[in-house]
Order: sequence, then C-alpha cells, then structure tokens
Amino acid sequence: MFKKFAKSLVLFASILLTLVITQNVSNVYASELHPKANGETIERLSQAFSMIDEEGKRFLFPDEDMDTINPSNVQVGRGIKTYYLQNEHLEDSGIMQYPLYNNKHVFALYTERYDENGANRPVSLGSIKNEIYYGEDIDYSDITIVAEGNNVYVVSSSFIWHYEDSTFVSKTSRDELKDSKEQQIDALIKQIDESETDQVLLVPVQDSKLKEVREGFTTKQLNVLVVPQHQSPTCWAAAVCAVGNYMTGPSNWTPDAISMKVKGKIAGGNEVDYLVALSLFKYPESTRSIESMALQFPLNDTEITNWIDHDTPFILTIRTKLKPNNYPEQEGHALTACGYSSDTFVKFIYVQDSATASKRVLFKGSSGTFEYTLNGRVFVWHKTIVLTGWQKPNNGNEWVYFNANGTYKTGWLDELHNYYLDFDGHPKRGWFRENGKWYLTDSEGAVQKGWAKQDGSWYYFSGSGEMRTGWVYVDGYWYYLEASGRLLYSQWLLESGRYYYLDSDGKMLTGWFTYQGYYYYLDSNGVMQTGWLNDGGNWYYLNSNGSMRTGWLVKDGSYYYLDSNGRMITGWYRISGDWYFFNSDGSMATGWLEREGSWYYLSSSGIMQTGWLNSSGHTFYLNQDGSMRTGWLSYGGSSYYLRYDNNRPVSGGPTGSMIYSQKARIGGVTYEFNARGEAHKALPGNIVPKAYKPLVEVA
Repeated sequence: MFKKFAKSLVLFASILLTLVITQNVSNVYASELHPKANGETIERLSQAFSMIDEEGKRFLFPDEDMDTINPSNVQVGRGIKTYYLQNEHLEDSGIMQYPLYNNKHVFALYTERYDENGANRPVSLGSIKNEIYYGEDIDYSDITIVAEGNNVYVVSSSFIWHYEDSTFVSKTSRDELKDSKEQQIDALIKQIDESETDQVLLVPVQDSKLKEVREGFTTKQLNVLVVPQHQSPTCWAAAVCAVGNYMTGPSNWTPDAISMKVKGKIAGGNEVDYLVALSLFKYPESTRSIESMALQFPLNDTEITNWIDHDTPFILTIRTKLKPNNYPEQEGHALTACGYSSDTFVKFIYVQDSATASKRVLFKGSSGTFEYTLNGRVFVWHKTIVLTGWQKPNNGNEWVYFNANGTYKTGWLDELHNYYLDFDGHPKRGWFRENGKWYLTDSEGAVQKGWAKQDGSWYYFSGSGEMRTGWVYVDGYWYYLEASGRLLYSQWLLESGRYYYLDSDGKMLTGWFTYQGYYYYLDSNGVMQTGWLNDGGNWYYLNSNGSMRTGWLVKDGSYYYLDSNGRMITGWYRISGDWYFFNSDGSMATGWLEREGSWYYLSSSGIMQTGWLNSSGHTFYLNQDGSMRTGWLSYGGSSYYLRYDNNRPVSGGPTGSMIYSQKARIGGVTYEFNARGEAHKALPGNIVPKAYKPLVEVA
C-alpha cells in the first residue's frame, strides 16, 4: 500500500491544483461534482494524445506496452475533481483530471483546466505511477480531492486518505471518522449527487485523424534523466543536476551537495545560484564549464525549438498563479524541459519534475502560456535558465556557441576575434580565410594570437588573429615571415637588394656573427655590410659577400694587413718573421721611413730591411731593429763611418750614408776610407794625397 509515497514527494503532482478561480468563487453543489468527460474533452484529448510519438510515450510511460498505447485502445474515464476547503464550503479549483485506461488498466492522467468563463483546455499528461494513489486498490471513478493549506484529503466512497506536507498521515474508513476536519469534509462530500457516481463512464479516444495529425507534427525528445530532490527545497539544484549530467556526462553531484556548495546550506535558489551551480559542471577533457543565462521571461516557440533541436535542455522556473487565503506565500518551482511537439506552433513541452520524480507533457493554452499543477497549486512559466556560450550538446565532439535565443552564433564571436563560428555555430578548425586575411585556430577553435606552430612551421598572428607576413617586430626583435606566413630562420634573406640573417629562432641579427666559419657584420637595421667598416675604433674590411677579410688586402693600389680578428693594422707589425710598417690609414709603407727620430728602410714588398743597404747610389747600414746606423761601425774586422752630421752639414751624401774613397777628418783625426769604405788612419801632418777626394770635415 502506498508504495510510491517515497517517490512521490509532492504527493499529488498534477492532482491537486492551485486555485485558479478569482475572488468570486461560489459553493460547490452536488450537480457540479464528478463530471463526465464530454465530447470536447475527448476531442482535445484525442488530438493531444495523437501528438505523442512512440519515443514520447516511452518518455511518459516507460513501463507500458508501446504497441497497445494508441488512441484506438485508450479510453477516458470520469473526471477527478479537486476542491479547496475554505471555511465551511468547498471551493472549485478549476482543475479536472481524467484517468486513461488501456485494456481496462489505468496508466495515465490527463489534466484540463477550465476558467471562470467555463472554457476548458488541456494542461498536462503524465503517468499514473507518479501520483500518490498509484498502487492503491482504488476505483478511479470514486475519488474526490480536498485540499486545505498543506493538508490533502483523498476521498472515496469508503475511505479518506490524509496527507500533510507530502507525507502520508492516515487512512480512515468514512464509517469510523473521528477527526473533526475529516468529519467536516465527509459532510460536504455527502452533498454530492450519488447518481453521478454510480458507474464508470468509459469513452474511447478517437484516432480517425491520427495519421493526419502526426504527419503535420514535429517531435524532438532528449533523454534527460530526472534527478529527485527528495524532501529538501532544492528543486533548482535538481534541475541543474539533470541538465549538467546530460550535457557533461554522469557526475557525483546531488541536489543537496550543490546547494551546500553554492549557498552553504540546504535551501531554495535564486537566478544567480542556477548560474553558479551550472558552472560546476565541466566538460570532459576540457577546462570549460557550462555557461548559462537567466532570462526574465518564458521562451517563445522559436526559442523552445532552437534549444531542443540543438540537443540542449533548459530549465523552467514556475510560480503560483494566485495567492489564495490558504497559500499566503507565492511559491516557486523548477522543471527541466527536454522535448517538444509542434506543428505551426509548439503544442506541448516534455518536462522532468524533481519533486515527483516524474515526467510530464505540458500543453499550451489558448492564451499561449504553459501552466503546471503541483501540490494543489497552479503554476505558470515565470523565467527561464538557458545554456548559452560554449557548449558540447549531449556530450558531442564539437563545440558550439549559443546565442541568448538558442540560435547558433556565426561569424566572429566578438570584436577581439577570439573565435570564428561557421554556419552551425562550430568554431573554425585549422586555417581559414576571412575578408582576404588568413587565420589559424587551435584544437578547440580558439583563434591563434602571437606565435603558433603548425605543420612544423612557425607563424605569427596579430592581436586580431590575422596572419602576418614580411617583417614583424616582437618583444624587441625583428622576424621575417614569407608570403605564406612561414617564419624564416637559420638562413640569409635577400630583401629589397639587401641581405639579412635570421638565426635559429628567426630573429634578425645585428652586429658581428659567424656563419660557416666566417665573420659577418650586420648594422643596426640588420643589413649585411661590405667594404671598409669602422667598429669600436677599429677598421675592418668585409668582402663583397660580407665575409670579414683577414691577412693581406690589396685595395686601390695599396697593401693592407688585417689580423686574425679582422682588424686593420697600423704601425709596426711582424708578419711571418718580417717587420712591416703600416701608415695611419692602414696602407703598407715602402722606402725610407722616419719614426721617432730614426730612419728605417722598407723594401718594395714592405719588409723592413737590416744590414747593408744600397739605395740611390749610397750605402747604408740598418741595425737589427731596422734603424739606420750613423757614426762609426765596426763590421767584419773593419771600421766604417756612416755620415752623421751632429747638427752639422755633412758633405758628400745623406745622413747615414757610408764614406768611401776619400779622407775625412773625424774627431780631429784624419782617416782614409778606401773604395769599400774601410777606414785607415791618414798620413801624418795631415797631408792629403792628390789622388783622394777633398777632405771631409766631421766634428
């Protein structure tokens, strides 16, 4: 008995409905109770039932034989009416529920609501197994529902069942009533015209238009699993769990756990709580969480179909329509929408209810609104929580981006050009071209910015994602990207008649660098230099191919020498054991050279001479350091005299030239020099033979 009490936490979901009659309600009389299903009800039910395809039936009636559930096999019984106990009378709720029979077995309840004008319209359709009296041995034609506040009384001809706050309290025979409230209800019920309840009226649901109806309808159903909220006020968190588990896969989250995480306690939630809770669900193998948005209104037909067609459920937040005296607080609830059926317009929505752990179909009324019945109250669609931004519907392989109306975003996602979305909302993958410019995305479709490697090559993309070509300046360095965008590296670049070198990272080099064993110099603009170069006060010579010259250089008829470091030599420099002198401009000196008061002689090849030297008809002697000797020279056992003026003119030849074939007075002594320049003391008396040249006076 009452085996579904634990499951049906809000006891009579879709049985007990809120007050929909305005303040001008009247007492209920016997003739108004237990009405029969009329022709209009049967026609509406027939059409509504025909909308539901096999998948829809499996959603609503998972334990039923699908082959037998069709309008031709279904019959509708007498209506079950709900009343509010208001002081001393019963007040009509405006709700009628009809049990549906399949082979004399009740499997569903069809709910209609009639307004103050008496107009009826369908509200919902759901399994009987989700109702509080499922499993009871009850004649469904013999039930009346009476509600007062949080107390609900299910009245048959024999018993009264009492529920409080969705919990079973008692079952009492009407012949043994002791509770005053139950006695009051019993007295009011006895006003019912017994003739109206003496038998079950079974009326077949017609399906003559079944084919026509179904051909004109589109149905989409998502396999969203309901998450019960149990007895906590966490319908919002349960709806979040249902959506999150469907989108990202099964999780360990429970409604209570989500409420504790988001609010720090088990409690109802607001719009922000929905959004925070949904972000707890992360897509597999991704850092992305579910993104969502709270809309301050119900969805229109296009928006409903957009999300469901895109394999994405959404959450309905509903509120009680009226505030009757016995329900002073306007209440809210959350449902998970997971399907629809439509022709020109959406006719109904499939929903999951965490309060009853049930599945329902909600019908759209003539006013274009959807209503819901729960715990003796009528709710209307108030607000909507939808998934927006990046999603992977139904654990798909492709990311899509949803607009706020459920359509796919296309083109650039934002002004920052972070993503480019194709016609069905998927981000572009790999290379793509837009307005003549190339872009590249990563594995998740993010447009690359800065450096990116693709197929073994590096590319550079601007802040707006455009692939760059030519010269780019990044973090203090210049790089060159060819027309394909590929980064050049470890090679020479000829651009506009100038050579540049790009290192292994692609950086444009400046200054000195080595390439294949040779030195090159690139100026501050990276241009390879040729010819003479002054760097740091030193001169270098760079060949026409840019390589640094070393060793001998003949340039414009002059010789130059560049050391192993490429520096141009000036002054004295020893090469292969020989000394050379290079002028201040680097040119090699030849002939006589005066340096620091000494004379040197450099051959035509630039080599500094030592020893005896014949030059311009004169003989000179050059010391081992190359300096020209003057004065007396002892050489090979003979004495020679090399002209030295001592600040006095010396006749007969230039300074340093050897005296030969004549006499010369040197230091007051007369010497005789033969043709070889060898000196002998002169004859006494300073007699100068006529055969000798005139005497040379030397101080």
